[in-house]
Amino acid sequence: MTPTDSGTIPDAEPLAAAADLGTALRELIEVSVTTTVAAAEVRAAAELVRQASERLAVARRTASQLPALDDLSRGGGSSTR
Repeated sequence: MTPTDSGTIPDAEPLAAAADLGTALRELIEVSVTTTVAAAEVRAAAELVRQASERLAVARRTASQLPALDDLSRGGGSSTR
């Protein structure tokens, strides 16, 4: 990883976690539109997704706050800047 314009090196862990979550969500969406499992199984999966959403919702930023990955004052930002 290379330093950003501010000279700091972005924290790779949040970026990796966000990428992992994005990959998992894309997989879920793909499978959700092609599955043929019983409705009860789909409902159970929906409940698991709601539980995961609750876990992520315990710490949220305001709409006007930059995401940590984009906040150069906190060491975030793309390494390609």
